Parts: sequence; structure tokens; C-alpha cells
Amino acid sequence: MAIIGIDLGTTNSLVVVWENGESKIIKNQSGSEITPSVVSVEDGKILVGQSAKERLVTHPDVTVAGFKRYMGMKKTVQLGPYTFSPEELSSLVIKKLKEDAEKYLGEEVEEAIISVPAYFNNDQRYATKVAAKLAGVVCNRIINEPSAAALSCRMKDMRKEQTVLVVDFGGGTLDVSVVECFENIVEIQSIAGDNHLGGKDFDELIARKFCKENGLDFEQLTQEAKGSLLRRAEHCKIILSQEDSSTMYFRYQDKEYNFVFTNDILTEISGNLLLRLKKVMNKAMKDCGKRPNDITDILPVGGTCQMPVIHDYLAHLFHRPLKKLQKGDRIVAKGLGVYCGIKAQNNEIKDILLTDVCPFSLGTDINNYQNPSMPIMSVIIERNTVLPIKVSRMYTTTSEAPTFDIYQGEGYYAKENVKIGCFGIEDLPNEIKGQKVSVELIFSYDINGILEVTARVKETEQEKSIVIVSDQNPLTKEEIEEKRKRMKNMNFADAEENQEVIALATRIYQESVKDVRDEAYDLLYHFLFVLRTNSPIKIKKEREKILQRLHELGNYVDRDVFEFCEGMDDDLYEEMDYEVELRAEKDRKDKVKEVCNRILSAVKRFFTINREK
Repeated sequence: MAIIGIDLGTTNSLVVVWENGESKIIKNQSGSEITPSVVSVEDGKILVGQSAKERLVTHPDVTVAGFKRYMGMKKTVQLGPYTFSPEELSSLVIKKLKEDAEKYLGEEVEEAIISVPAYFNNDQRYATKVAAKLAGVVCNRIINEPSAAALSCRMKDMRKEQTVLVVDFGGGTLDVSVVECFENIVEIQSIAGDNHLGGKDFDELIARKFCKENGLDFEQLTQEAKGSLLRRAEHCKIILSQEDSSTMYFRYQDKEYNFVFTNDILTEISGNLLLRLKKVMNKAMKDCGKRPNDITDILPVGGTCQMPVIHDYLAHLFHRPLKKLQKGDRIVAKGLGVYCGIKAQNNEIKDILLTDVCPFSLGTDINNYQNPSMPIMSVIIERNTVLPIKVSRMYTTTSEAPTFDIYQGEGYYAKENVKIGCFGIEDLPNEIKGQKVSVELIFSYDINGILEVTARVKETEQEKSIVIVSDQNPLTKEEIEEKRKRMKNMNFADAEENQEVIALATRIYQESVKDVRDEAYDLLYHFLFVLRTNSPIKIKKEREKILQRLHELGNYVDRDVFEFCEGMDDDLYEEMDYEVELRAEKDRKDKVKEVCNRILSAVKRFFTINREK
């Protein structure tokens, strides 16, 4: 039986197989390598792919796209007589790809390797496996999209030692990974991402700018009109990837509207999205201790990375030219094909080793003596730990039936994280019930994202294990807002200076790892203890000392691994003139300078506006 790879995207999906020594992208029935991730209902029948995409404008009430963003969440979509969850919608896309593969291969397909955003949490990964199961295929292996991209590019030159920054910017998600490549080893060093940032956000920016220039209210448009406008915005964005300008037309209520977009205009309105991109790259590089000069190769993957505004912005941040990849939106799928060959023990590539990392910290809740109603998260496996990994920690409990809630996330308090499991030890001997008992908690996490948790009681040598396969859903927006309100109303000291210490320490804890996180934890824990004394003098003295140290830690955590590029050397402009391949101009060197200066001005202007706010 053949093993297929499925690049299940927010906007488009692809299916691939390892065949005759290479990754082969399988075309669908329409003869295209790309299948839009869109589902529609017509007369009680399901449409998937391009035929469904065409109905986004004409039948928006029974057509849906972008559902990958809601994988693992408690959300349903009503399409005519049917109610679908995101997993069910994704399963329809997978089923369509599976059928295309079976038709091409001439045999039944039972197993698939599916790519997901690196920043997908446990629930989202589990939901992806559920979608595969609903589609009739077994998915024993999920691979992170940037990992697949790095694997694809590594195949071009196995001799070169590389430190690669993979920027995977798709239609609905952004993933950034730092990857070390040495001989036959491809090792993921760190990952960061934003599951709600992608090409769709640029489409909306263009649509809103169009409305503003033409005196229209985007929010007041009908659902059908919005769909039509966003589709035209997407088309405008695609043209701007090839040309310097694009005229966008839109007919609404028997009136014709138009506006000429340029890449300069797109840069000016994209400041907030560019900063979100930069923030994710900052996090990925800081977590593994890398700086821009440590990066030997930058790999812009995904359709959104093909936009000149993104390509030029990356070149500006790293002070170097970027090579534009051919068919960058197919690189993840190509890497999936390589992994299919590895898994099938193909002789040509079976010795390639791909490692991965834990995207989120994993731990359990422990008692908070300063505020027992708000247990603290005790991290056992740090985010970006290389997998597979086995870690143990000792805990002391006086409970007659010790229970352990397992969490995933970076929050200081356990409730700020995603609960992914729970188990307890109910049968302690009567002679030690209620006494201090030492429990060793062991976390074993493998490359497939399967977490096994074992609790071992030291005094009795009792042992209990569970495998965490989460069927709990992440928090909804309403639940998140409720938790924020509850945090805001916590009974801390009322002084604003005290709130500053608490907020700063909590933020540093969430955004750091290892020694910095431990120190932020200790400082916050100590300060909360001091607040309980209600001594103004003691609180003030400790606050000043702790705040000084937190600012030092904050400066370290907030350091920007990028520096503003005020200009480039002439020889570098010459190189960019060759590599960046900006649109045909008579004086291309001046054009490159103009692009760099335009980006610098736009970013600085965005910072200035936000400071004034």
C-alpha cells in the first residue's frame, strides 16, 4: 500500500507521493496540483475544491473556506441542511485528495502523513488525526510544515552545513522555524507562530482600503458583496506579486468603483501585519539563541511569502538579498513526499534523520500558597525541547488521592493554559493517606506529539500511567475574555506599582525559557508573598529591588535581534539587484534602494504612530 502525504492548507491543499526517486505532486481531476480548501453544498450534495470556491461569491450561505483556523475548537458551520465541525470539513478535503491519489496510483490508500502548522497545539493536532480517520485514512504521523519545507530544500545539497530560518507564510497561518542541517541530519532548533495571520489578512486589508478610498463601509456590505470584494482583493494581491500596480474594480448597487493599488500602498497599510511577522521571527530566534548573522539561509515558504512586500521586508530585516523560490507554495508538499519515502524505507533516503521540537511547554498544576484558588503551572518539558524526550520531576502531596492535571502553554497560572489531561492515584494504603507522599511525575513525549505521563509513588512504589490523547477543546474567545476579567479582578494589592510588578513578571515568564523563566517565577512568587504581609515599607523596599531586576530581565527578553537598516553598501545593492529580481526597470540599482528606503520609512512611521497613540 502506498503512503501519501497531504499538505492540508487553510487556502489550498496538495497530495504527494514518493515515486521514482522524487516527490511527485498528484494532480486532481481538474488537472491542477492545487485543490482549494473549500466546501460547498448544492442540492444536498457536497462540492470540494475549485467548484466549491467558485460558489464563495454566488452562494456564501452554503459555502465555507478557512475552517482550518478553527481546528480543535468548539465551532460548527451550517451549510444548508448539514452542520459541520472544522474536523468534518477538513475530512471532506482529505477524502477528495485521497480519491485523486488512488485514481493516479491505481490502488487503495490506507495511510497518510499530514502536515500541520508548527504552532498547532495538542487539540488541533488531534483534530487533524480525527479528520483523517473520518476520511478513511490512518494518520500515524503528523509533520510540522516548516520541517517538511526544510527537508525538501535539504535534498538539493546534503553536503552544506546550514542554519536555516524557515518562514512559512500561508493563506491562514504563519510558522517560523530555525533549522540546523548537517550531513544527513535535519534538526529543528525552535519554532514560533501565529495561527491567525496569513494571506487572508492582506486580502482584508486591501478590501478595507478599497472601501475607504471609495467611501464605502466594509462592515455594512452584504455577505455576498463582502465575498466578491475579498475575492477581487485576493486577485489584486496576486497581480501585485508580479507587477508594480493593479487596478481593482468592484460593482456594488449598480455603481462601478475602482482604485489603483501599488506595492508602495500595500506596504503602507501593512505595518501592523509586518510587525506581527517580525515578532514571531524574534521569538523563534531568541528561543534558540540565534541572531540574524547566525542564519546562513532564509527560506520563504508559502504563497504569502511570494508577495514583494514580504520578500523585501525580510531582505531589509536581515540586511541581505533573498533568493526567490520557484513555486514556494509547493515546498511543504515536496518535503512531505520525501518523508513518505523515508517512512517507506526507500533506499535512496532512508538514512535521513529529521528531528522535531515540542511547540508548547508541558506541565502540571501545583499549589499556590499565596492564592490557593489559582494553582501555578509547573513546567516539566520546556517549549522547543528536541523530541523524543523523557523528563521527570518530584512532587510532594498530602492528598489522600493525589490527582494531576496536565497542561500545555506558557501561562504562569495553570488556568491560563490548555488542559489536555487528568489522572489520579486513588488506592494509597490507609497508613500513609493524608501524610506527605513523594510522587515522581514522568513525562515522555515523542515525535508524533503523543504524551505519556507516569506517576510513581516513592513510599509504596505504586505506578500509574496514561497516554494523553486530548479530546478537550481549546478555549473559545468568550472563555478567554471571561478569564481575562477574572484575572483583572484578582485580589492583589491595589497600588498601581504593585500591578506593574505582577504584570511584568508574568509577561517575562510567558515569553522566556529556562533560567530567565525560573528567575521570573521566583521573583513573582516572592513578591506575592511580600504583598500578604500588608507592610507598606516592606512592600515598597522589595518592589523597588524586584522591579529593577525585572526591568533588566525585560530588556533581555525584549531585545530585538534585528537592527534598523539605515542603508546598505553599494556592493550589496549590486547583489540585491541580481538576486531580488524586482520588476523590470531601467535603473534597477536605484529601484532596490528605493524599495529598502520605502520599507524603512513605512516601518518607522508605523512605530511613530503607535507611540503617539
